Amino acid sequence: MNVKACFANGLLTFNNTGLTEPPVMYCLTHDDPLVRFRWERRNNQNDTWKQFSDSQNVTTNGMFGEFSCVVTNKFEAIRSKSILSVYAAPHRAKIVSNFDQDVNIRAQHTDTVKMSCSTEAFPAAKYRWEHRSINNHDLWRNFSFSQAIAFEGLVGQFVCVAYNRLGSARSEAVTVMIPHAVSAVKAYSSVEALDIASDRDENVTFYCIADGSPPPSYSWESRKTSNVPWTVVADTQNLTVRGIEGQYSCMAWNEYSESRQRSVETLTITFKRPDYAYAGVVTVATAVIGIILIAILIVVVYFRRTNRTMTLLSCIQGPCYRSSEIPSERIQMNDDDADDEGTLFDTSSLAPLN
Repeated sequence: MNVKACFANGLLTFNNTGLTEPPVMYCLTHDDPLVRFRWERRNNQNDTWKQFSDSQNVTTNGMFGEFSCVVTNKFEAIRSKSILSVYAAPHRAKIVSNFDQDVNIRAQHTDTVKMSCSTEAFPAAKYRWEHRSINNHDLWRNFSFSQAIAFEGLVGQFVCVAYNRLGSARSEAVTVMIPHAVSAVKAYSSVEALDIASDRDENVTFYCIADGSPPPSYSWESRKTSNVPWTVVADTQNLTVRGIEGQYSCMAWNEYSESRQRSVETLTITFKRPDYAYAGVVTVATAVIGIILIAILIVVVYFRRTNRTMTLLSCIQGPCYRSSEIPSERIQMNDDDADDEGTLFDTSSLAPLN
C-alpha cells in the first residue's frame, strides 16, 4: 500500500511567514474504506513523532515542523514516504532561570546563576546571549553562543537571541544584581574639565555615574561659593546648565546606602571675562593708525599749498605771462635747425600780468 503526503499545491515545503494561510495537507492512498488515517508531527529529526490529528486532510493551524501521514489497516501501519515541512522563524524567545524572579534576579557573590533560553521555530533555532552593564546604557555585547549559561559574581542585563535562516527573536532583558551600597561616585562635564569658563548663553552638561546595585538614584546640588550650603537643583543623573555660575556636585544612593554619597569632583562654572589687555592693545593700535592717516592728510594738504606758493614766488621774481598773451611770432620752438640748447620763446617784449 502506497501512502503519499503533500500540500494542496503539490509541494512538500511551506514557509510560514504569517502573511498567507497555510495550505491543506493531503494524505493519499489506494481507495480502501477500511483504512484509518492519522497525522503526526515533530520539531526536528531528533524528536519523536506525536499524533495531532486523525483526519485524512488537515491544516497546520499555525504549527510548524515536520508532518507525516500514517495509514493503518487491519494488517499494517504505513507511514508516508514524503515528509512535509512547514518552516517558521522564531517568533518569541523566553529566558528561564534557577531563581524565582523572572526579570530581576538578586543574587549573592557565591550564588551560581543559571539561565536557559527557549523558542519555537523550524528549522531549530540557534542561540546567542548578550550582556551589558546595569548602571549605564552600554552597547550589548556577545556573551555566549549556547542555549544555557551559568556564572557567578557577574551582574548586568542579559538577553537571549534565537535565530534561524528565516529570522530571529529577542527575549526580554533579565537583570542580575548582587545588592550593595553605592560607591565610586564620579562627576564630569561635557567640556572635560572641572573648572569651566563659559559664555552666558552657552550650555554645559554635567554627567554622574556611580557603582551600586540596585542602580543608584541621582541628584545635583549647587552653591555660589564654598562658604554657603549646598542646594538641590535637580533629581536627575545628567544636568544641563546655562547662564548660572557656581559650584556643582553630584549625589548618588540606593536602598543599601546608609547615606547619600557625594562625588569627589566639584565642577565650577565661571563666566568668561573681557580681555582688557587685548582691548587696550586694539585701542592703541587704532589710535596709531588714526594718527598716521591724519599725518598723511596734513602732508598732502601741505604739499598742495606749497606748490601754489612756489608758483607765486616765481611770478614775484620775474614777470608771469598767460600763454594766450604770447605773440605767436615771438615764439621760437625747437626744430631740426635749432641750436642744441634751443630757444623756447622770447619774453623780452611781453607785458607783465596784472
